Amino acid sequence: MDKEGSPFWLLRHFERLLCQLFLTFSG
Repeated sequence: MDKEGSPFWLLRHFERLLCQLFLTFSG
């Protein structure tokens, strides 16, 4: 399950980064 959980946290981190990038562009 560790291998399957790896991409999950990575996607979550990427989503957070995208949100920050969007906020920066919006600001």
